[in-house]
Amino acid sequence: MHCHEVGLEDPSISGKDALKGLSDQNTGKDNGSTKNTDNSSSYNEWIKTTQTDRNINWQLNVLSEPAQNTANPPEFTHFSLFHEGAEQYAVNNTSLVSKDIQQVAKNTMDSGMFAPCMVGSLESQFLKMQCSIKGAKTVLDVGTFTGMSALAFAEAVPQDGKVVTLECDEQIAKAAQANFDQSSVSKKN
Repeated sequence: MHCHEVGLEDPSISGKDALKGLSDQNTGKDNGSTKNTDNSSSYNEWIKTTQTDRNINWQLNVLSEPAQNTANPPEFTHFSLFHEGAEQYAVNNTSLVSKDIQQVAKNTMDSGMFAPCMVGSLESQFLKMQCSIKGAKTVLDVGTFTGMSALAFAEAVPQDGKVVTLECDEQIAKAAQANFDQSSVSKKN
């Protein structure tokens, strides 16, 4: 499904100067215009030029096996969730995600897609919990990437529920669709 099919503007067009400074891969010229018809190349260039360095220390945070129990949590002396070790401790003490979500993480890593765009165990379990608490029957997932959050939503909505996803990059949308198709909740996507 594309943005325009549900009445939304294409973010690659409405982003105005978000793409400024990126070269047009077809012409080699600086892309100062607000319209770029080659969404995937500009997105992939942005990943390469900006996000790769920003996420140099990123680590996959989706577990496939339960973590060892600890007698006590580590001592966190800072008032920030970004204190070293805090996220890993939280991941280790959160319920394991489903085999479907684990498979999305594996497929994303195996395909060489920019995995830091993927939500992790904490986020997917949180989204699933929020969807369950709200009793949502229909969910809109904007920026689907390879589908991990959409699958978490689909696991939480009832059997007659539905998850609508939007992804502007065609190659990534195809990867997400393949992940949905092989999941146990494929009828909800």
